[in-house]
Amino acid sequence: MKRGLLLVGILLIGLMVLCSCAKPAPAPEPTSELALYEAYKAIETRLDGMATNGEAQRYLADFMDLTEGMWEIDYVQEYKGYYVKIEQLTSSNPKTYYYKPYWRDAMWYLDSNGHVSPDANARRIEADLLELSSGGVIEPNPNYSP
Repeated sequence: MKRGLLLVGILLIGLMVLCSCAKPAPAPEPTSELALYEAYKAIETRLDGMATNGEAQRYLADFMDLTEGMWEIDYVQEYKGYYVKIEQLTSSNPKTYYYKPYWRDAMWYLDSNGHVSPDANARRIEADLLELSSGGVIEPNPNYSP
């Protein structure tokens, strides 16, 4: 009987030591479809808030139409956030009124608190929207023809 209790005690102590050494499992990556939808909506809301007049809305419509279905997302575990970027556009110079080459590689970072931070190319898109919204002018795509 004492031998059985001693064996159980040794096993319990061994199990406790083993459990204390084990690293916790990483948090699971959120499902990418849902995460992409939520991230896309956060970016769309941000950009829509910057497009306050007709010309800025036209620019945003060109951008969103051209990039529809071309967004991809990468979860970054150490930051518990996402990099959301536009996949390579198929056309090198699409026939949209406001097409800009930096649309091709724009990327936004979304942290776990929902804060959106643009990279340099995404910041250029946002600057275009703010310029148009304030009555400024942006050169249209020279290859555009309705």
